Amino acid sequence: MLSHLHFDHAGNVTMFEGTNARLVCNQREKEFAFGFEGLFTGAHLKTDYEGVDFETVSGDTEILPGVTLIETPGHTVGCMSMQVELPDSGTMIFTSDAVYMGDSYGPPATPAAIVNNLEQWYASVEKLRGIQERTGATMIFGHDADQIHQLRVAPKEFYS
Repeated sequence: MLSHLHFDHAGNVTMFEGTNARLVCNQREKEFAFGFEGLFTGAHLKTDYEGVDFETVSGDTEILPGVTLIETPGHTVGCMSMQVELPDSGTMIFTSDAVYMGDSYGPPATPAAIVNNLEQWYASVEKLRGIQERTGATMIFGHDADQIHQLRVAPKEFYS
């Protein structure tokens, strides 16, 4: 799953061509990423993903049992987060850039990175917060350099 198609998330995705990798992105993200004039706009760089055959989803979509892509626009038009249900560790939500860092999550929520649409960004943060409150999910933020030190990391530790 590609949460969105900015260069720091989609760079080198063409390395998966000719493999059995399932490359999934949001339909609106794909339309935007391929639809603008020129080579790049903002952090979208067409040469990162041109020619890639993306499978697309719209809305919240369970792509595997216990793995749901959550539509969380705001950072980009088609940004997605991922909810994973683990039998021992419980629910984990990987926000990608929908929530850049824990400090952005708040409350109050405060944007800390590129935001394409502020109203959508706030709505997406509150959507994720609602899921977290209902499920007790552990939130994993997209670019939080401090959070990694609080998480179990391979190869010695893992979530199950």
